[in-house]
Amino acid sequence: MLRGLTVAVLVSAAWIGAQIAWMHVRPASNRFRAMLLGYLASLPFLLLAYFRLPLPQFAQAGSGTEAWSMGLLHAVVLHLLIFFFYVECFYHVERSVTLRFLLEILDRPEGACRLDDIRSVYNIDKMIATRLDVLAANNYVEQRQGRWVLKSKGRLFATVMKFSKWVFQSQTQRERL
Repeated sequence: MLRGLTVAVLVSAAWIGAQIAWMHVRPASNRFRAMLLGYLASLPFLLLAYFRLPLPQFAQAGSGTEAWSMGLLHAVVLHLLIFFFYVECFYHVERSVTLRFLLEILDRPEGACRLDDIRSVYNIDKMIATRLDVLAANNYVEQRQGRWVLKSKGRLFATVMKFSKWVFQSQTQRERL
């Protein structure tokens, strides 16, 4: 088990490091797709590392007493969980409006700004229109007679998110204020 967990962490760290470096050199237009392809490409390296990589002594402890299949199962499952964690961190940090505001204040010469300063950089109407355009381009919504309407893909996603919100008793950002 320890061998599998160690291999999963090492391969995941190598894959994520390479992915981040590559995104700085050549940014992808669809980052989730790039992350998914990178994850899938790392799976053969996970297998190769599990069977061939010499590991430190702590990762070999008890390896003679456990079945290789259980160690490999632990490696694959942890590697998948690290992928989900990486995607969640990316989307949370990359898309967070709060983080954008904090960085805007930090980048000011005096380290402070007024509400009007932030409004001049972040036009709320433009932000809403841009998000709706992205949703329309991805077939989640469409505009009919001046109103935004969910398409089947958007209805399915919204229903799943509403159910998820209910299951985890989570609140939307507006409800936390």
